[in-house]
Amino acid sequence: MKTRLRKALQYWWYDRGCRAIDETAPVSADDSDVVVLSMLNANHVTMYLVAAKTLHRQLGRGRFLVVDDGTLTEAHRARIRHHLPLVEFVPIASIDRRGLPKGGTWERLALIAELAERAYVVQMDADTLALRGLPEVARQIGRNASFTINGDPDSAIESLAAAAARMDEHPHVQNMAERALTSIGLDENARYVRGCSGFAGFARGSDVGPRIRDFSARMERALGSKWTEWGSEQVGSNFLIANAPSSIVLSAPRYLNYPGGAVPPVTSFLHFIGPSRFSNGTYRRFASMAIGALRNDLTQQAA
Repeated sequence: MKTRLRKALQYWWYDRGCRAIDETAPVSADDSDVVVLSMLNANHVTMYLVAAKTLHRQLGRGRFLVVDDGTLTEAHRARIRHHLPLVEFVPIASIDRRGLPKGGTWERLALIAELAERAYVVQMDADTLALRGLPEVARQIGRNASFTINGDPDSAIESLAAAAARMDEHPHVQNMAERALTSIGLDENARYVRGCSGFAGFARGSDVGPRIRDFSARMERALGSKWTEWGSEQVGSNFLIANAPSSIVLSAPRYLNYPGGAVPPVTSFLHFIGPSRFSNGTYRRFASMAIGALRNDLTQQAA
C-alpha cells in the first residue's frame, strides 16, 4: 500500500512540474516510413508526450505509434492526438505474438517484427528525453541500419563467447540468458550486445520476425519458464540488433541510462530507468528544461 501511494505521488509530482507540455505546439504531421513505437500506460502519458516531442524536435521526422496496454482512456488518447496528430493506437490484445512469451513487453517486440518488414522502427520508452541533436541516430536511420542505447557504460557488439563470459551467477533472467548464449545452438558467428531496449532502432526489411522466434524458442528450451520473466524481451532485442548489418551502440555519456548524480554536459539523450526516475528531481528538472525549449519554438513561430 505504501509503495503504491509513493509511486502515485511521484507521478503526480512529475506531472505537476511538466504540465506545461500542454502549452507546446503539436508536432508537424508526418506520414514517413519511420515509426516511433512506444508501449504506454495511463500513468506515463505526460512523460510520453515530453519524450515524443523532444525526440521529434531533434530528429525532425517520424510518425508515432502507441501500444495501449489497456489502461488508456479516450481522454488520454485525445490528449495524445492533439500533440501527435497522426498517432496510431494499437490495443495490446490485438498483437500477434505467436512463438513468443506473453507480457514483459514481448508484445512490443512482436509488433516491431511485423512493422520492420516495411518501415524503420524506433522503439522509444516514455521515460526518455532528447536534449540535443542526435546525429548518430539520424545517420543510422538514413542508412537503414539498426542501433541501441548502451546497457552498460562499456557496451559493445561482441562475440557470444565474450558476452557469456562476462556474466556472473545472478539469477536474473538477463544474466541467465546471456550465460546461455553459447549453449543454445546459435551460429558460431552470431553476435550480442548488452544494450537497452528503452531506445533502439530496427532497420526496415530486416528478418526480425523469424530470427526472434527462433532465438526465443532456443532460450525457452534452455531456461524453461524463467524465459517468460521481465527482462527477457531486452535480451531478444539486444540479439536482433547485434546481428543486423551495420548496427551501432549509442555510447555513454552522450547517450545515457541515468545512474544518478550529475548529468554530463555532453549528454544528448537520457533514459531514466525505474530506480533513478524520481530519485532526486533530475528527471523532472531536465524535462521542464526541455519543455521550455519547446515553448520557445512556439514563441519564435508566432513572432
